[in-house]
Amino acid sequence: MFGGTGDAWPNMYNDLWKYTIDPSCINCSTQPIALFSAPNNVCPGTCIDFINNSVNSTSFIWTFPGGNPGVSTDANPTNICYSTPGTYSVSLIASNGAASDTTTLNNYITVHPFPPPQGILQNGDTLFSNAGAVGYQWYHNGVLIPGATDYFYVAPGSGNYQVIATDINGCEVEAVINDVIAVISQLAVGNGQLAIFPNPVNDILEVRNLKAGTNFTIVIYNNIGEKVFESNEKNTLPDLSIDVSSFPAGIYYLELNDGKTSVKKTFTKK
Repeated sequence: MFGGTGDAWPNMYNDLWKYTIDPSCINCSTQPIALFSAPNNVCPGTCIDFINNSVNSTSFIWTFPGGNPGVSTDANPTNICYSTPGTYSVSLIASNGAASDTTTLNNYITVHPFPPPQGILQNGDTLFSNAGAVGYQWYHNGVLIPGATDYFYVAPGSGNYQVIATDINGCEVEAVINDVIAVISQLAVGNGQLAIFPNPVNDILEVRNLKAGTNFTIVIYNNIGEKVFESNEKNTLPDLSIDVSSFPAGIYYLELNDGKTSVKKTFTKK
């Protein structure tokens, strides 16, 4: 999936001087003037509409090198699609039957490069896309998951998952993984899903639903992957308390590992 926007609009009205200061011009008020505008920074696969700002004109010939279609006689061409990255010129000939005017804007349309491809790998109950994009959004069975905006996502249930990654130019690429089977953690009791509470947290983070008598390692990473906490535990109760009061505010990733199963959870420190 690709997407993108552009907000640069040309100012071509400086050309009007050639029709207004020439004393030999006859019927200058009816001389056609070719003018147009359009979004001009787009992503591969984007289709754009052109706005015709011409005056004293009744017919038009457009040419769109690199676009599809490449020509048009519409007053305001729509759905001109650009698939290949590069820079492209646009020309407009505006006529009124008696005279014509041509405006060509060289390198007017910039089609950004394709974003880096994405893939999804499953490790335990965590899905990993390719790191390095500006933004991410995860979906479960086609439904947006609020707050799931990191390059990885801990899948709480089985199903189909999709991630859309956005690059620095605002272009999007997606990856899909189907038939994910949620891991039933040996670290947890009941439905096999660990819970952390409260989230966001101020001081004490509670890990709940632990299976009693389990030996495990607990590690906490900050949002740039630095290890900020590590402890080896053997719990006798289904809950575990962790003091995070000294942690700076931000997003953290908690990982529990019993040597066979790794479970990751995300939490926010206020």
